[in-house]
Amino acid sequence: MSSPTASKPYDSFGKELLSKTFSPWGHVEIQHELTTPPLFADLLFEPSGAPPPSTPLLSLLWRLGQGPTLLEVFSDTPSLNDCLDIVEKALRAHRNRRPARTSDDPGYRRPVTWIISPGRPEQTIKTLRLTRAKGWPRGILRAPEALQLAVVVVGELPCTPATLILRLFGHRGVQLQAIEELARLDTNTITTFVGEIYTKWYTVMPRPTRPFLDTSDPELMAAAEKLYQKYMKDFADAAEERGTLAPLVHLYGRRLGRPLTAEERDALSHRLAALGADRLSDVVLDVTEAAALEAWLHDPDAR
Repeated sequence: MSSPTASKPYDSFGKELLSKTFSPWGHVEIQHELTTPPLFADLLFEPSGAPPPSTPLLSLLWRLGQGPTLLEVFSDTPSLNDCLDIVEKALRAHRNRRPARTSDDPGYRRPVTWIISPGRPEQTIKTLRLTRAKGWPRGILRAPEALQLAVVVVGELPCTPATLILRLFGHRGVQLQAIEELARLDTNTITTFVGEIYTKWYTVMPRPTRPFLDTSDPELMAAAEKLYQKYMKDFADAAEERGTLAPLVHLYGRRLGRPLTAEERDALSHRLAALGADRLSDVVLDVTEAAALEAWLHDPDAR
């Protein structure tokens, strides 16, 4: 009933008139408090005006972020309620960011919210009237303009370099193909940062509970292990070239009182990729007992 220009007496008049009207038909509560818990978006992106990337691997993601952008990633196809919760986040973000008056910031743009879903959220598509986005690849849907909402159906994306990174969020065959494609690519700046993040999560998460992989699928796990080993080798070679690994090998050998075995050297290389040089330096300085350091090197779950 109220509006930014409505006076409080008029607001009160409206509440009283409507409450008297509705009260014979059920329960009426005036000034009902709407309490909500803190809400967090997976990612808020604000473009800086950087030029488009030269590699097709990033071209689609660059298009997603051509204005203020909220991104929400789902490991399973979201329900209608899940998507409505995302709409609530988007509206809350708009309320928090919008200028008090349009004239205060004529260039203000509402964030576009992108939901990344492995499968097709049929009930959401029907309820929110999502349709295929014009000028975008298959698998990208847009809601009516007022919602500023889009959904990436990962399982329906075409298999092109531009969709490769997004297809890593897919299920089974979709993710498997993306992993195999990634493993075939030459090492470059983009594949290196994707590989570093992938390797970190592949190493840190216990095998039975890796949330981004279906660990019950042996073919998928075999491809994931192959990609992991590729990045481990690439990282070890790069570390050797930079001279990062050699000083750590020397320090660990000094602490153990003997040269590292090939197995221990491989373990150190893998943890350098997953945990970083600072963590490995802290361990060799903090763990003063040779036996404890040796046990740490041989413990696959040590961090």
